[in-house]
Amino acid sequence: MRLVVVLHAHLPWVKASEPWTVEERWLHEALWESYLPALEVVERLGSEGVKAPITLSLSPTLLAMWGDATLRARFDDHLSAVAALAERVLSGTVRAHYRVLLERARAIWGSHGVGLGRAFGELNRRGRLELITTTATHGLLPALAPRAEAIDAQLGLGRDLFERATGVCPSAMWLPECAIDAEVERALARLDVAVTVVAEHASRFARPDPGKLGGGPTPLVSPHGVVMMPRHRAATLAVWSPTTGYPGDGCYREFHRDVGHEREHVGPFGRGTMTGLKPYRVDGGTYDPAAGEARAHHDADDLLDRLCREAAPLTLMAFDAELFGHWWHEGWVFLEHLLRQAGSRGVDVVTLTEAAGRGAWPVAEPAASTWGRGGDSRTWLGPTTAGHWRLVHGAWDLARRAWRDGSDAAASVSRAALLLQASDWPFLIDGRGSAAYARARVAELVAAADGRRAVAEPFEEDLVELWVGSSRSRVVPSSPGEGSPCADS
Repeated sequence: MRLVVVLHAHLPWVKASEPWTVEERWLHEALWESYLPALEVVERLGSEGVKAPITLSLSPTLLAMWGDATLRARFDDHLSAVAALAERVLSGTVRAHYRVLLERARAIWGSHGVGLGRAFGELNRRGRLELITTTATHGLLPALAPRAEAIDAQLGLGRDLFERATGVCPSAMWLPECAIDAEVERALARLDVAVTVVAEHASRFARPDPGKLGGGPTPLVSPHGVVMMPRHRAATLAVWSPTTGYPGDGCYREFHRDVGHEREHVGPFGRGTMTGLKPYRVDGGTYDPAAGEARAHHDADDLLDRLCREAAPLTLMAFDAELFGHWWHEGWVFLEHLLRQAGSRGVDVVTLTEAAGRGAWPVAEPAASTWGRGGDSRTWLGPTTAGHWRLVHGAWDLARRAWRDGSDAAASVSRAALLLQASDWPFLIDGRGSAAYARARVAELVAAADGRRAVAEPFEEDLVELWVGSSRSRVVPSSPGEGSPCADS
C-alpha cells in the first residue's frame, strides 16, 4: 500500500512594531518546536538512507517571516530567553530534556536560519521531501468568488513568492482550509496547478460518483484536469484528535499547562502567557520524556498495523505542520519512527505528486467543501464574520483602483487587501479565543487599504503589481519572473 503524508505549515503575518507580542511568540514557538525539528528529521533520515519523503507545504507569509531580519533577531532573543527560563524554573529530567531541545534548535538555526526557505528547497532538490506551497496570504478562495481575479492573484502570487523564497517550482498547491468549489477548480486549471488536496467528502459526494478505493476515498480528476487527492479522514483523526487520537494519551506532555501560567517571574514573556515550557503530562503527573518517546514509538507502530490491516491501496493523511512538536510535543518522534518503520511493514511512503501520477483516476466534479467543523465554510463564512467579507471585497476594489489611478500608495493598499483575505482572521473571530487580536488586525488593514496608514511589507512590490495591478491575474498560465525556476518549464 502507499501512504502520503502532507504537512501544511502556515502562520499569518504577525510582525509587530515592538517585540514580545503574543502573536510573534506564535511564530517563535512554532519555529523551535515544529519547523526546525522538521528540517532536522528530514535531514537525518536522508543522511541515513531512509527513503520516506513527506510533502511539506510552506505558506508565503511564513516564508516572508523566516526571511525578515527583524524577526530573525527577535527569534534569537526568544530562544535565549526560553533557555534561561528553563534553567531557572525547571528541574531534573524535564530541564535536561528542554536543554537538549533548545540547544538543537539553536544549532539548526545557526546553520540555516538566514536561508531556511532555501534549506528546505535543497532537501526538495535532493528528493528527501516534496515542497509545495499555498496561496499568497492563505486567502479562503471560495469567499473571494465575487472578485474572481483575486483568486487568481492569491494562487499566482503565492506560487511566485514561494519560488523566489525557495528556488522550487511547485506542481501542487495546498488550498487554504482545503476549500474547493467550481470557481476555485477552474482557477487551479487556469494557473496550471496539477494537484491539490481536498477533504474526503469532496470525493465522496463528487458528481458523477467516483466510487471508493479499497474502502477509502478515491482521487479524481476535475473537469478541467486537476488531480484532487482526498484526505483519509479516519486515518488522519487517529493522529489529529487530542481526545480520541494518539495525542490524548496520559503519558504525553500536556500542551495547556505552561510555566507562564503558574510563575510570577517569567522574564519578558509576562505572567499568564505561554512560554513553551510545559513540565506536566496529560494525566497531570510530572512529564517523563523517555516515557513520552516510548509511547510515540508504540503509537507509530500501532498506526502502521492499522494501515496494514485495512490494506487500502492509497491513504493520504494531511495535517497542520504545527501539530508535530508544538501542539503534540512528541509528534516528530512519532512521525520519524513511522517513516523509519514503514518500509519494513510493506507501506510505501510517497509524495503527493507521485501518488497522484500513479493512477488512472475517474473524472468527476468535486463537491464544494472544506476541512474543519461541518465540512463546509461555516467557520469562516457565518453570522459572526459576515461583515468581515464586505471589508475584504471593498479593500480589493480599492487596491485595483489604486493601480489604475497610478497612486503612489498602490503597493501598500494591495498588501493590505491581500493580508485582509487571510482565512486566519475569520477563523480567529469565529473561535473567539483570539477574536480581539483578529479584529484589531483587521481594523489596521482596513485603515491601510483606505490609505490612512502604510504597509511596506511583506512581499516584493514587483510581484504585487504583477498580480494585483495588472490584468494578468486573468491571463494564464503565468510566466514567472526572470530567473524563476519555472521560466523554462
